[in-house]
Amino acid sequence: MFKVFAGSFKSRENAQERVSFLLSKGIQSFIVPTTISGEPWFRVQSGSFSSRENAEKRITEIKSITGVTAFISAESCKLRCQHKSTLAST
Repeated sequence: MFKVFAGSFKSRENAQERVSFLLSKGIQSFIVPTTISGEPWFRVQSGSFSSRENAEKRITEIKSITGVTAFISAESCKLRCQHKSTLAST
């Protein structure tokens, strides 16, 4: 899975401002809280794709419409499969 993020912020308020900006330009996005080096961060996710090619197309779209430089985070199948396995057993 290739997730596209259009920002990563220490402040939830800054992340929400980015989400509002992207939404105003017609780009769906939402906040994903995460922990980086023991610190809370708020990432703005703008898509999730099964192929890197489609994720890169989304990055190009975001840049051309908003000027925002987005990035891709690749999630390994191992993590997804473990998560699905845990959900199935509960």
